Amino acid sequence: MKDYRRLTEDEVLQLKSQSCLADDWGNVLVAEGFNSECVHHTRFSGEVKLGVFDAEFTLPGGIKKHSGLRHVTLHNVVVGDNCCIENIQNYIANYEIGNDTFIENVDIILVDGLSTFGNGVEVAVLNETGGREVLINDKLSAHQAYIMALYRHRPELINRMKSITDYYSNKHAATVGSIGDHVMILNTGSIKNVRIGDYSHICGTCRLTNGSINSNVTAPVRIGHGVICDDFIISSGSHVMMDQC
Repeated sequence: MKDYRRLTEDEVLQLKSQSCLADDWGNVLVAEGFNSECVHHTRFSGEVKLGVFDAEFTLPGGIKKHSGLRHVTLHNVVVGDNCCIENIQNYIANYEIGNDTFIENVDIILVDGLSTFGNGVEVAVLNETGGREVLINDKLSAHQAYIMALYRHRPELINRMKSITDYYSNKHAATVGSIGDHVMILNTGSIKNVRIGDYSHICGTCRLTNGSINSNVTAPVRIGHGVICDDFIISSGSHVMMDQC
């Protein structure tokens, strides 16, 4: 568990001189080694924890950007080490952000209330009029989906499977979302009630609502331009793109 401290008076004065605001500076906690020179035009609300900003990001074309916060509002957010977050049109609320993550030109990122992040959502399969819904979750296999859709003549079995899914969904429900390590989110619209795994790459996406992106270092997930996802779970290694001519 990382140790945090309160801002010093000099740090608060410097942040104010860099057009930063806070509802209560006492609720802004920082890691040892925090450099206030890397935070500009930032508003803090609720409890905010900030890591260190020591690293640089090299973007396509060779441009370099130093980690830090610029033109962003944070409400109840934990920011890990060496993140670069800038140009957030609205705000980021109720999220824990990992290390070495880059977020730029995004409308809004928030968790609103208690969320299961796509777990437990009923998806109509085979019959669009209903009756063969499958409850999706992070651990759903093709075999489980097949049984849930086609074994409706076994109501006790189906009810038991639904109970297991409901238990799993409630167990993983939270009021705070997570964005993992080494994530890149660029030029994206709204992200609401979404859990984002390590090494995800989200670029030009229109909207992501109520879902889980199960990305990891060995099987990263990429979500591209124009994509809209509601009530979803994206498995590791997946690429979600709009059709292109």
